[in-house]
Amino acid sequence: MFFYERRANRRINSDCVRLDAQSWLMSASITTALLLAFGIAWSLGSTRFAPFTVYADPVVLGCSPSAWCSCRSASCAPRSARSAALAHHRFHGRPALALAA
Repeated sequence: MFFYERRANRRINSDCVRLDAQSWLMSASITTALLLAFGIAWSLGSTRFAPFTVYADPVVLGCSPSAWCSCRSASCAPRSARSAALAHHRFHGRPALALAA
């Protein structure tokens, strides 16, 4: 679906189709990473590394592209510590931490 939508969007040039294509790509990459991780974890189940196989899911999800922001919009831009603290203060009504001006 990603390749079909990407090809169709070259003609249409729609932001919605572009975002949907990115969603398909991210879903496919997460599914592939989980399939590989669980396959490796399953194959390691009878080795001395068997106690570590329970960590396959958290490690893969933490290292997957979906854990990072792949869009280029301003909402995904990394915030400074000061702006993050100000957003926390506006939301919770109390300062998150004291920052020097």
